[in-house]
Amino acid sequence: MQNSELGDGAAKFQTIYKIQNHNGKNSFTVIRNELSSIYHDYNPYKIAVKLQKLHDFDQEISDMKKAVSKISWDKQVTRESLNYVAHKISSLRKGMSKELKEEIINKIDAADITKKTFTIAKLFNQLDSFMLDKGMDAQVAFESNFAKWLREINRQIKN
Repeated sequence: MQNSELGDGAAKFQTIYKIQNHNGKNSFTVIRNELSSIYHDYNPYKIAVKLQKLHDFDQEISDMKKAVSKISWDKQVTRESLNYVAHKISSLRKGMSKELKEEIINKIDAADITKKTFTIAKLFNQLDSFMLDKGMDAQVAFESNFAKWLREINRQIKN
């Protein structure tokens, strides 16, 4: 939860996941869009309606667990998945320079060379680690897209 004490913002409810493998050596952070926002000028009825959205939290956790379970730490990455992530990175607008996007896409292209032993989870781990020193805005912009990318890659995976 984040709250603006100035009266000009909102109380925002957002989920942030740290996803890691069983030994904790590989991990990545996923920031999901807000579950709900309550602005300071909302009336009690509107606040109650917005608080009802917090009931989606259990479903959000379940959906994220399913998504992570499906990609797992041992399912090999496909060229289609790599292309999807590269395309999404190239179209990011907020918090990323063109040079940084190109640098990230080069990391994905390098991952393609080793794809015989590479997984989406490990790719996200490497990209998340790479973003640590690229500035908070770029890191948050990147991590806030992982949830969308996971869901789309899950749709691509054939079980």
